[in-house]
Amino acid sequence: MKRLICFALLTLFAAGPAWAAKKMTVDELKQTLASLNQLKKTDEEVATRLKEVELSEELTRSARAGMMAYVPGPLSEEQMNVIEGRSAILAPRLLICRRLRRPTRQRRRRFSPRPPPT
Repeated sequence: MKRLICFALLTLFAAGPAWAAKKMTVDELKQTLASLNQLKKTDEEVATRLKEVELSEELTRSARAGMMAYVPGPLSEEQMNVIEGRSAILAPRLLICRRLRRPTRQRRRRFSPRPPPT
């Protein structure tokens, strides 16, 4: 019985940080980093804040390079590497936007089935 209670408590504490994750886009992450930089937060504070981030789209290398000016030190840089790795399986923002776009008249004509020539 004691083992079961200890296992349940261990599982509960291990899953705790997953509940604290804040889902955001790449643009929101950039704004967060800029505001933390403007408030002159330390490297540890920024790294702690980045641990709570979960992206909803892929963080590309070019987007990450644009954000590195707001990263104060090595701890935050390491967290940016972790975020980039976690988001690698997500769809990039550009693809998400293209999928939502309605097809134009030319595309509908091009991909619509045509009757066979007689």
